Amino acid sequence: MGVYTYQQAIDRIRYLGDLAGETTTHPDATLAIEINASWRDLRAKLFAAGSAAFIARATFTVAGGASSDYCGTIIIPSAGWPAGKALAAIKRINVLVGSKWKPLDEVTLDDMCDWQDRPVGEPEAFCVIGQDAESGSGDVARLLVIALPATDQSYKFELLYLAEWPEYEYDDVDANVSTDIPGWDWVIQDVLRKCFTREGDPDRVALHARESVRLFVEIVNVHRALRTKSPRQRRKVRRDIAWRGSEQ
Repeated sequence: MGVYTYQQAIDRIRYLGDLAGETTTHPDATLAIEINASWRDLRAKLFAAGSAAFIARATFTVAGGASSDYCGTIIIPSAGWPAGKALAAIKRINVLVGSKWKPLDEVTLDDMCDWQDRPVGEPEAFCVIGQDAESGSGDVARLLVIALPATDQSYKFELLYLAEWPEYEYDDVDANVSTDIPGWDWVIQDVLRKCFTREGDPDRVALHARESVRLFVEIVNVHRALRTKSPRQRRKVRRDIAWRGSEQ
């Protein structure tokens, strides 16, 4: 709960799993790899469940104008997510029309041809076609998106997205992850589940799998409470989370 360094999380994993002497079977470097994988899994599970817990936001303006094609290509710049890191998933793309944000519908590549007879105008839909690297930058990803129909003028877009999780190492001084949801508890239980899967201990696997399920439900409920309550109530929820964590 709260803030952990990776080394603190590893110490917690060893304590809860009675793995203090298992540095050969479960070295710190391997546990850090599993922590990274579990954070990615948790973020993906929350994203799939409709949670906005780890959603980030970026805005950008794309020039429009007359086009001989039925669609326009939007190149979303890398500013807004960590340099060199790909987007894990897109939650939504909105367009600013007048003074209001309007959500764009996502369509598939198979549906794009249905827009061939539409004149240029206000964007109504988008289709993600891939990523590339900025010229001369090496590894900085840009997102390539098709706007439908082709835009008739410049528009401001808003990207709501889930960024890829950094590959932290166990001794990384920047790996201090603080959240308002009990994410670390779930990650630690999930890593323990994987440790005992490796050791072939089905009873311990089942124990930590059940605890992971319980914690995931708690995470979803806590985030729902944070999203619906007033700022004062949200502060109380966070204090309660921190207090419960200190008692464990």
